[in-house]
Amino acid sequence: MNNSFRFKSMSFPTAARPELELRLHLVFPEQEPPYQRTKLLRLGEATEVQLAKAPFFLVVQAYRGKRLLFRNFSQIDLRQGFVDFRDFVLHYELGRRDLHYDTNKQFFRTLEATRNTLSKYIEYQLQTLQQSTPVKESLRATHSIFYNFQCTPDLQIPYVALAGRGRGLLRGVSLQQVNEWQQFLIRELPQAMKQCGYSVAEFCRAPRRQLSSAEHFFIYDQIAKLFSYFVSSKLTYSTDSEATFQNDYVGFNIGPSREVYGDCEDGSQLLYDTIRIVRAIFPYTEADLNRGSSSFCYHLSYWLNEADIWLFQGAVGDNEDTHVWCAMLPLSGGPAHYFESTGMPQNNFYKFVLRAWQVSAQQLYKDLFLVDPNTGQYGLGYSYLTHPSANGAAIFQNWARPAKQDISKELEFANLLDSPLLHPMDILSGNF
Repeated sequence: MNNSFRFKSMSFPTAARPELELRLHLVFPEQEPPYQRTKLLRLGEATEVQLAKAPFFLVVQAYRGKRLLFRNFSQIDLRQGFVDFRDFVLHYELGRRDLHYDTNKQFFRTLEATRNTLSKYIEYQLQTLQQSTPVKESLRATHSIFYNFQCTPDLQIPYVALAGRGRGLLRGVSLQQVNEWQQFLIRELPQAMKQCGYSVAEFCRAPRRQLSSAEHFFIYDQIAKLFSYFVSSKLTYSTDSEATFQNDYVGFNIGPSREVYGDCEDGSQLLYDTIRIVRAIFPYTEADLNRGSSSFCYHLSYWLNEADIWLFQGAVGDNEDTHVWCAMLPLSGGPAHYFESTGMPQNNFYKFVLRAWQVSAQQLYKDLFLVDPNTGQYGLGYSYLTHPSANGAAIFQNWARPAKQDISKELEFANLLDSPLLHPMDILSGNF
């Protein structure tokens, strides 16, 4: 049964009131989507919540301008009406106080077991790196292994979790909501294609069988540039050290003018999830592919379903800095194509691929290490995958070395707790 939750007020132990903007959202990890989280609430705002199964958690973010100064995470007893964070007290109110819900009494035991398993997994990954030889010595410092989620004590989460943070995006979503998302993308994606200088009509006329290598390359090149432009135009890139209190922070932040800030990990996850949404809500048939002006998204879905989508981590730029991006590997052959969340993709920007992350069709998390099958050295040069004559999917699979331990269960639990604050479609549409 629904209830109303209102962010009522804040009080401070001293008379001095710091110039902060506090925003909060609630996380209900034991509930089914879309009842696992609320949108961000500012002071005085309210939202409808369903309280079916505890424990319940509250996340508070404190901003000064566009910079996130701190984030507090706490279990919450909704009967109390306040949460004491020592530096301030947050007050809230529920529409009805007669609460009736179940509680998972094993939750915190599962959390501790998850923390231990993930810590051991990370330790093994770090040891593997130390014992491995890169193709260039500089690559030893180019890795993204894990990030910290503050939940007292911190939970160390391997970066492969990024690929599964959006697994519940379509669960519990009404047909009306799906229809609204379809209409938004049908309206926006053709415009983005035109901004990239490509013809929507010519793209839709491309044959779906017996393409030449050049035609095949051009189709996927258009798709990569389209989604790179579309997603990067909705984001403002900012390093974690510039926008937050951490050097390695996972999650978007909203500036005072409602611009969305994030770094490459956040933007790449948004690309990955956007592609998954397009694939899912435009299930094509021959009739769909001949819908005239509204068929474009169905054509996109067709080609995207003919490719494997991954998150890549590796070295980029002249200084071979650490970066995360999204990759598309056509299953029928041809080179890999890259999506870039910080702008338009430029193949010579990417130098080496070190790791790859994905959630498989069997809902298993894949954490791959890219190792030369002949020399045993790690670090796959970008041209191996992106050269026009390359079979990117075959080369990638030949180099891929999967982690020996399956931690899908633990990553799924961690993602329930570290739930993304914003739905991808809310970011893309500005509806937050």
